[in-house]
Amino acid sequence: MPTLTIGDKSVTVGDDFLKLSREDQDAAVADIAKSLGAEPKVPETKAGPATVNEVVRSTARGVPLVGGALNKLNAATNATLAPVVEPFLEPSERDIGRRGETWAERYRKSESMQNLADERFAREHPYIDTAASLTGGVAGSIPLMMAAPAAFGLTGTLPQMVARGAASNAALSGVDAAIRGEHAVPAATVGGVVGAAAPLVARGAGAAARAYREFRNPSAPVAQNVEKVAGVDIPLTEGQVAADPVKQAEEEIMRRGGRGGSGRGWRRRRRCGPGRREDRVQRHAHRSGRRQDQGHQGRA
Repeated sequence: MPTLTIGDKSVTVGDDFLKLSREDQDAAVADIAKSLGAEPKVPETKAGPATVNEVVRSTARGVPLVGGALNKLNAATNATLAPVVEPFLEPSERDIGRRGETWAERYRKSESMQNLADERFAREHPYIDTAASLTGGVAGSIPLMMAAPAAFGLTGTLPQMVARGAASNAALSGVDAAIRGEHAVPAATVGGVVGAAAPLVARGAGAAARAYREFRNPSAPVAQNVEKVAGVDIPLTEGQVAADPVKQAEEEIMRRGGRGGSGRGWRRRRRCGPGRREDRVQRHAHRSGRRQDQGHQGRA
């Protein structure tokens, strides 16, 4: 009977093991290693080209929360449909229900096959797998952030953004790790640190971008309507702000009363509101009317 070396342990299996397909043997070795708490030795194979299906699976696995449950959901679906579907198909090395396996056995077999396929793709195409997983993580996080921007630290003051980002990312990372069968505490710790640092990094990146843009394309200076003299802001006239000598000359003439009335009266009229001017006009008209009436009565 053949003997398998799994980690630092030797396991004897039946002769039927040799009759299994390569993927079935890999699944059986993975099950045995899991029960023994050891890591199976995976034979090195020549990496083939990455397929669309493999890239899509890697992207889907990167989606928070949902990605960790995809293989389990697929395994449950395959375990349920295998007895009904497989009899109508040609025998294949990926069959999981032709030997009278129970639902639990079909489930474990299907899940092991999917996990091994994912591990093989990550081992043979590490850069593509990493890029696809990151893409799935970012694409899957955007709807959550749009649905609750305040909870993810996208709004509020900087301290609020840091605190909320740390709390939400820690919770999300911990739950996602638990779904994937990983340790939740380390994942939550890393997620909290990243969530707290994200607003700070974004604020710094924004300031750097604005400084660079101002350096490359300086904005036009804004005219000031005050001039600081001995620490006191002195208001400027429109002509002084616009640096228009014609306007300044006109303002000086008006200030001295050169357009009618004295400069003091001109300044007084500027201080008076529209209501006060109307009252003065009405009183003047009333007095003029009374003088005209008195003149008519005297001639009569």
